[in-house]
Parts: sequence; structure tokens; C-alpha cells
Amino acid sequence: PNDVDRNSRPSNDNTSQQGVGRMGIGILADFGSGNDDYRSVRLSQGFGIYGVGVLYDEGGNDSYLSEALSQGSAFNGVGLLIDRDGSDEYRMVAYGQGFGFVLGVGALYDNDDAGFDTFYAEPDSTNAMPEYKSPQDNSKNANFCQGAGFGLRGNAIAGGLGFLMTDGNGSDSHIGGIFAISTAYYYATGMLYDAGGDDSYDGDWYAVSGNAHQSACILFDRAGNDTYDTDRSVGLGGGHDVSVGWFVDVSGNDTYTGSAYTLGGSNQCGAGYFIDVSGDDSYDSESNNQGLGRGNFSNELVNDFWQMHLYRLQHYFNWAIFIDGGGNDIYAEKYRSIPTLDPANDRNIIFRQAGNLLTWKRAQHGNGTENPGNPPPQGPNSYWANEYGIGVDTAGSGTVGLDLE
Repeated sequence: PNDVDRNSRPSNDNTSQQGVGRMGIGILADFGSGNDDYRSVRLSQGFGIYGVGVLYDEGGNDSYLSEALSQGSAFNGVGLLIDRDGSDEYRMVAYGQGFGFVLGVGALYDNDDAGFDTFYAEPDSTNAMPEYKSPQDNSKNANFCQGAGFGLRGNAIAGGLGFLMTDGNGSDSHIGGIFAISTAYYYATGMLYDAGGDDSYDGDWYAVSGNAHQSACILFDRAGNDTYDTDRSVGLGGGHDVSVGWFVDVSGNDTYTGSAYTLGGSNQCGAGYFIDVSGDDSYDSESNNQGLGRGNFSNELVNDFWQMHLYRLQHYFNWAIFIDGGGNDIYAEKYRSIPTLDPANDRNIIFRQAGNLLTWKRAQHGNGTENPGNPPPQGPNSYWANEYGIGVDTAGSGTVGLDLE
């Protein structure tokens, strides 16, 4: 289909094709093994809106290209893209590759034993496509791709479920910008499962198992020597603002590069859980302060703008857990000294070491001097008492007790 001039206004192409259900059921099935090329603009390639849309491809090295709302995407319906074999390439900008909007379930299932699949959500925004620019950073796109759920926070409308599943031993590549690669926003859920292969995951913000605002996400990778990279904030088992982020890698010698609120990190009454079960892994991050089993309340919640949320001080908690279950692991030099509160005096900062075969507690927050005009509240209901974080690195045998008192 012909799109409008993208240099002057957003896309208004509503041509639906290649397995779309619009108030009905639409199925496109290819039972051959040829190398296929699927191209469309929007509302395509396994998209459901008030209906069920399915795109099924039996095999071959296939290419899927679309702009948005495609490749297993749904709004008040079900959208499925199923590819059974081959080294495939999925490319788009936003809202797909397993995306669920309001009352929607969108899923992308790719099954291959030895293929090399590429899942690409364009991270960099352009003036030709202004509608996808992220509020966090206008130079980046808000993708909501690769296992993403999205709700309307301003309208108080809950989102849907997005699921990306790659089943097989192929080595896959995942690339995205903001809100990508197992992510969710506002009463929504994003999920990503990978069965095996040496995979790479590269996201920016709220990415690679990172989410925000009363949502949930999980990334589960079963095997392979994988590489994980988050450029900025909230990922690798990171939950922000009453959200829960789960990350699980079962086996392989993996490489992790985190950022703020990653590797088991939470912020603003969130929860972040990171588990690497086995393998010789390496860990690094831009800072030793946030993540690696840190639950952070955030001073945002005690500034004047947030006074309405002080109820959370008594009823909401911040949880963060980092667990490495085995192997000879390497931690960046900066983790030799990580800050936490002194258990004997919540206004003093002390330092502990994180590393191979060590256990460390984390309860890191300001000490009242960061904002003298509005210090954090004190007493039994202060947010000192509401942050719980711990990191554990074990040899893979025995039991570790988590004493958070």
C-alpha cells in the first residue's frame, strides 16, 4: 500500500493485510518452505482488533517488515504471528512483535532449531515519524515491541498482554529502544521466552525486562551464552512505580551490562527480581549505586508534588533481589564497594562488597541532606523501613537464608 508523505504528517494508512481480524477472523497461512517477504505499513501480519488475526508461515528464511501494529499485535482482540522454521528477520518501529493493547493479546511465536533470527524495533526516532517519539527522550522511539503490554495511564484504562516466544536453539538478536524487549506500561503484562542459543539483547530504557506504572514483565532465557545490555534505566529485572520486573536465565556463560535500577533493581514502590541459575557470568554497570539487588523508594515520593502518595510510606514496599546460583563469576571492580545504609544508624552510609560467592544486603537511599528543604520523613513508617534488597552469589549447592531484618 502507498503511505502518506511521512515528512509532513503521521501515517494514516489503514490497509489491513497478511492475516488480520477486524471485527472478524482473518488468517493467512503459508504451508511451503520457501523464503518469503512480507511487507506492509500498519495493522498487518497477525493483527486483531475486535477480532482474531493470524499469520502462519511453515518454513523458510522469511522477512517481515512493517511500521506499526503488526507482527503479533492486538487491541481488544487477538493477534498471532507464527513462524515454524528458518532464519527469519522481523523489523518494525512500534507496537508489535508480541504486543497487547487494551483488552488485547498479541503473540509472536518463532520455532527454529538452528536458525538465526533477528528481532529489530527501530530505536532511533526521526522527524518523519514523530508519533513514535518517546516522552523520555525525543531522540528515541517508544517501541513497545518484543513482548510488550501497554495501557492508557491518563485515561485509567488497563493494558493487555504481549508475548514473544522463540522455541529452539537458534542464536537470536533482539534490538530495541525505549519500552522494548519484555516490557509493560500501566496494568499490562509483557513476556519474552527463549529456549536456547547464544542470544543478544540490546535495549535502552525500560527494556530487557524493565517496566513502569503498575505493570508486570518477565524475560526467561533457558540456555546459551547470552549477552544482555541496557543503556540507561530500569531493566534486567527492574520494576518502577508499583511494577514487578522478573528476569531469569537458566544456563550458559552470560555477559551483563546494566544501568540504573537493573540486575535486580526497583524504584518508587516497585519490585525487581534477577536470577541467573548457572554459568560463568560477568557483571558490569554504569554505577555501583543502583541495582544488583537494590530496592529504592525514591525521593520523588516525598516532594511536595507527591504528598498525595505519602500513604505509600505505610502500605507499599520496595523489593529487589539479585541471585547468581553457580559458576565462577566476574564482577566489575566498582562492585568491591557498594553503598548501603548502616543498620545501626539510618543516616549513615556504609560500604559492602558484592562479588563471587558473597552475600550482600542493600538498603540504599538518601540521608536527608540531598534535599534539606524537604527531608524524608523519619520514624517507624519512614521509607527507611520500606526498602528491602539483597544480593546472593552461590556455588550452586546448599541453601542461602535471606535474612532481611
